[in-house]
Amino acid sequence: MQANIKQIDSINQDQCVVLAQITHAPNEDISDNFGAIISASCDREYIPVAGASTVIQAGKTNSFVRTIVQRAKNVMPIENSNEMTALSANMYMDKNKRMWAVRRSESGEGDVLIRTSDMNDSAELMDMIRSVSNVNAGGIRGTYPDVAKAYDVYNLDLSNAQGGDMVSYVSQSGELRVGFVVAEVQDGDDLSYQVMDKAGNSEAITALSMVSLLSGDEIDGRNFPQVDSISAAGNATVQKLLDYYKQVFSYRPDYYEKLATIIRNHGF
Repeated sequence: MQANIKQIDSINQDQCVVLAQITHAPNEDISDNFGAIISASCDREYIPVAGASTVIQAGKTNSFVRTIVQRAKNVMPIENSNEMTALSANMYMDKNKRMWAVRRSESGEGDVLIRTSDMNDSAELMDMIRSVSNVNAGGIRGTYPDVAKAYDVYNLDLSNAQGGDMVSYVSQSGELRVGFVVAEVQDGDDLSYQVMDKAGNSEAITALSMVSLLSGDEIDGRNFPQVDSISAAGNATVQKLLDYYKQVFSYRPDYYEKLATIIRNHGF
């Protein structure tokens, strides 16, 4: 199985959304090795977020998958610094010109080398990925117009999210989460969404961070009597959603597992 990145767009300093062409054997389950081949195609600078990959177009031996990838944060023993170039007492550069810093290990038993996202320029990494893959200025529209159309429909669906809608998304922390859209924020041409997960954590994201829009039809109405009214209102407030979470999840803590099933139906 092989992966060729056809489109890559930055979400933030640590995350990108990727459209990849996956070449595979007939009837092969691409989810088995998907993470490894995508990471390899990104020179192991990024890794896919679990559950954040969706098949845009499935084919017999070629499929197109949208996935959200997270910057890799590597840790290695301090002894490996002997193979690197010392830039200072606490900074090293490896043979691939990647920067590493000396940090105290979480166990407190010694020092380790850590390569963190703020040590490399995200724009330069994206340019590198474009150069080693098949990303071109014309995009996929000229070569794969049917894929481009399907991708447009998918993205349009996400961009139509409204207040009160339930969405699965990748948090800025790199975790896949499920939450409600609290509000839409328009800043010039840029549109963002304030979302809140079941624990009450709130953050601003764009449609690029979303994986799927979870309609009320996929939810057991007996357990979620307020979902339809909240979605229909389109003007959910923070307090209203907090009250909703308190009511629903206090007596049904197993619901998150049901949400996980829904997520798996949308992505891998």
